[in-house]
Amino acid sequence: MHEALWAERIVALRELHGWTQTQLAGTTGISQAYLSQIERLQRTPSPEIIEQIAESTGTPMSFFAAEALQSSDDTLHFRKNRTASQKLTRQFKRYFQESARAGELLVDRISYPKAALSFLSDGARVTPDALTELAGEARRAMGLSPADPIRNLTRGLERSGISVFRIDLADLEHERVVGSGHFGISHWAGPGTRAAIAYVSGSGDRNRFTLAHELGHLLLHTFRTNIPSQEAEKEAHAFASLLLLPRERAHDLVSPSTTLNDFARIKASFGISIQASVMNAELLGIIDEQRKRSLFRQISQRGWRTTEPVEVSLEEPQLLRKAREMGWPKAPLMKVADEVGLPAHILRAITLESPPQNSPSHDPSTVVDLNRYLDRREPVIPSPTSDRFAQH
Repeated sequence: MHEALWAERIVALRELHGWTQTQLAGTTGISQAYLSQIERLQRTPSPEIIEQIAESTGTPMSFFAAEALQSSDDTLHFRKNRTASQKLTRQFKRYFQESARAGELLVDRISYPKAALSFLSDGARVTPDALTELAGEARRAMGLSPADPIRNLTRGLERSGISVFRIDLADLEHERVVGSGHFGISHWAGPGTRAAIAYVSGSGDRNRFTLAHELGHLLLHTFRTNIPSQEAEKEAHAFASLLLLPRERAHDLVSPSTTLNDFARIKASFGISIQASVMNAELLGIIDEQRKRSLFRQISQRGWRTTEPVEVSLEEPQLLRKAREMGWPKAPLMKVADEVGLPAHILRAITLESPPQNSPSHDPSTVVDLNRYLDRREPVIPSPTSDRFAQH
């Protein structure tokens, strides 16, 4: 009765760690040939074999009884570089699926409301007007004003019922950080189901754009499943830009004569990258293609393609940690990990229960005046005031 599920969960465990059958064999002391036969449903493992795998890999037994997140290529969206390997993408996808599955159990435990998202139905045409309207509806769902800067996008998403977590496996026994070449991933199966967005942490503005981009995928492509991937990426990019810098504010702040330093000030206020603002201005018809090319040449000349000026503060998810604290008060992490069927180190990572490795400092003494840094072409955005975590 359990052989098919156990076989699938052993594959899931391997993908979660990025292991081959040979590597899992070396960790567990079970032969590669035997593991292969289990995975191909040619042998039925005993409960003792499953216990041996669980104990040797630090995995709770409940992991092997858990049903995988019901996701398909139509409901799972990626933002990644073309250079990301297929093996790493499988690991990235599996990490997300297992974490999102456990995250659902965490928020279900406290009866946290599911997201009520507006979305485009199959056959809907995407225009700048449609994207502007959809971005406005998303702001309303997050309890945000229609045009003001979004001070904390992560908190807004969580308030709307979307679980957000960071993908960071730096604590694993191998030193490679999972997620290299990837930016974000998301899943939503439609109304009445849980939505989740995960990201690989980078700069503050990149993280915010990734979250907005993935939200765009959820709203634009959950039901419009036949959109070519390149077109879907362009649509999600446009949505993200309009969410972070609404059309009416873009028209107020940007003109054909807007300089890169002006765009840096917009970045400081709205937490959107200079390059995204330039693309947004062209999308809205504020600047033409020639002006856009000119600005991007200047960006390249200044070396801003990969490292822009203006430091946007990092945002930290809180919902999953709060759900863990409220749902299992004073319970040790290992007990919660066993109940949600997730290795403890991954539960710790997605709930941010220990300081992340290599995380930039949030010491407020490092905040400096924007105008002073603009003169040195190194502007930094002051840290926004964090809003209180909203209990629903």
